[in-house]
Amino acid sequence: MRIAKRLLTLFMVIVMAMTAFSVTVSAGIEDTAKSISSGKAVSTTLYSIWDIADYKINVTSNGTLKIALTSEMNYCNIYVYDVYGNKVRVANESVSAGGYSYSQIGYSDYEAKWNSVTEKYIGTISYGVSKGTYYIRFARNGGSGGNGKINFTATFPSSSSSTSTGKVSYLTLTMSKGWSLQLGAVVSPTGKKVTWKSSKKSVVSVSSSGLITAKKKGTAIITAKCGSSTKKIKIIVK
Repeated sequence: MRIAKRLLTLFMVIVMAMTAFSVTVSAGIEDTAKSISSGKAVSTTLYSIWDIADYKINVTSNGTLKIALTSEMNYCNIYVYDVYGNKVRVANESVSAGGYSYSQIGYSDYEAKWNSVTEKYIGTISYGVSKGTYYIRFARNGGSGGNGKINFTATFPSSSSSTSTGKVSYLTLTMSKGWSLQLGAVVSPTGKKVTWKSSKKSVVSVSSSGLITAKKKGTAIITAKCGSSTKKIKIIVK
């Protein structure tokens, strides 16, 4: 019985150790990753060997993840993981300066090598992705050559990247009679025209530039329109 208990205890210790190891690996990226949007330019610096930089992306539909990368170090490793910690295989690459090589783990580890003349790697690495969360890791490798700077842009299917109409940020306000306030709009892409309209001009008036004036007690809806996007702002006058 004592032998059986000892064996059971040893088995549980081994299982816990294995479990802890797998959790540590996946949790490391989740803890350090910074969320980025599709098409956003990102810059960072990896100062020492095996310094890492982790990023998180949310893919909204099946498609392609493209990482346009400029690396100013002699070797930079790039890894893409799905939410389960599995490495995603490289689908394609295009290099205009420097070179690349793969590890032997199913062509899922990409090592960007610089051009020793320009001391840069410039290229695009592509991955096939489906809807879900992914993590991108950059790691410095192979000595201390270069200043360690990285500039990259990740493009992938996302709700924000597929939106071509203007987008308005708005406020919900409570005002007193006689108050005036200038409303503003954050529009993407820039250059789009915003129009303003009040549902009850006798309660709240609004100018073409978004200046609202509370005239009497009541409620009015201010509508801001930009292209096909509209936002409604509820104004309560006390």
